[in-house]
Amino acid sequence: MDINEFLEKHHKKLLIIVLVVTITSLIIGVVAIVLYNMDSNLYENADKQEAMAKDMANAAVIDISSVMDTSKKESVKEGEPQDIQDISLTADYMYKRIDFSKLEDVNKDEVAGWLYVPDTTIDYVVMKGNASEPYKYLWKDPLGNKSKTGSLFIRYEEASELPDAHTIIYGHRLQDHSLYFGALLKYHELSYAQDHSVAYFYTPNEVIKYSLYSVNDGHETDPVYLYPFAVGTAEYEWMISECNATQTFKISNEDKFNSFRNMLVLSTCSGKKSNQPERLYLIFMEEERVSY
Repeated sequence: MDINEFLEKHHKKLLIIVLVVTITSLIIGVVAIVLYNMDSNLYENADKQEAMAKDMANAAVIDISSVMDTSKKESVKEGEPQDIQDISLTADYMYKRIDFSKLEDVNKDEVAGWLYVPDTTIDYVVMKGNASEPYKYLWKDPLGNKSKTGSLFIRYEEASELPDAHTIIYGHRLQDHSLYFGALLKYHELSYAQDHSVAYFYTPNEVIKYSLYSVNDGHETDPVYLYPFAVGTAEYEWMISECNATQTFKISNEDKFNSFRNMLVLSTCSGKKSNQPERLYLIFMEEERVSY
């Protein structure tokens, strides 16, 4: 059978194949365009959110080191009231302050504090939900507007003072973008985690210094997300032991997390491939607290 006979005999089948291939190609093209536009819109929104965050930082962050007596090195005891001039400089950034009154158009009642991780891009206001919307800021910016990138936020807990014994700060991350918790993906590298192992949380009344205990890749069903746990309880001890069992690597030299120590968890999507852990969370333990 020559080529002409073959084409004449199978032209209907060939036509169907050509049509299927063409339609499939068109569908793939349309999907690619839609995904490209969605990605472009997402990153455009991220750029706007990053600009807003920088404006907030410029307005609210107060570096008072220039007015402090740097010759004073007395250690600060927890719970002991201190004048600005008496605050110890032995702990970096314990002297940094946030003027929360300068955060314009933000619902002050839903501001939990400010998170800062030195030498990273993490330097943001942290919001908290309310009774009707515990996860309000998952898809809203700090001003309460709908946002694909959301905010750094703490889930609302009734009658809870934040930060407490078991505080989780959630945040979105964008691959290849520094906004919010994108920087956490770098903690998959042990050397980076070791070099960026301190976090500070600021409220209108105090600053708390935390040190990184472990980096964990896990799931939203992990015990760490079953909060709140009360410090010093058997349940708290169990939760810590479960975290030890699932950690990617431990940063702290301590053999065991003290069950009477407050915990701060920074949580985001892992960035792993499918069928892999979908949550990346960093566990910090409280080191020092200064009231002002």
